[in-house]
Amino acid sequence: MKHTIKLIIFASYLVLSIPANAALGGNVSGISTEQSQFGSQLNIQQQNSVTVYVQTLPTGTSLEEYADASGTIFALKWRGSSLPNFQIVLGAYFNDYVSAIQKARGPVSLNNENIILQSGGIMGAYQGFAYLPKRIPAGFAISVLEQ
Repeated sequence: MKHTIKLIIFASYLVLSIPANAALGGNVSGISTEQSQFGSQLNIQQQNSVTVYVQTLPTGTSLEEYADASGTIFALKWRGSSLPNFQIVLGAYFNDYVSAIQKARGPVSLNNENIILQSGGIMGAYQGFAYLPKRIPAGFAISVLEQ
């Protein structure tokens, strides 16, 4: 019994010490952690049933994270003089991005059943978007990301 209680306490500690993940496919509860990692300014906008978390990075780059009603980030959009830290914002999809870079000879394009990503531009003027096609809420227009 004593060991069971210690095991439960230890497991609870591990769960509580895992940082919240605001990456693509993750939950918005980690936005503040992400914001402190980036040193960004945050603005929150409501667009129908979607909440958009707009971070302005110190470089001036704008990163928009689109969350559905449950708080899951289903899309990203960026534009600015530098790229956001893709390891942080793409999370579990980062390796897909790395594979796409290795195959690209110019703008990066990734299109599979799990993620769609477009990233391009020239030095000092980057833009792109990524989204999870299976997580797009009803009524959300993908064209918003492509603008």
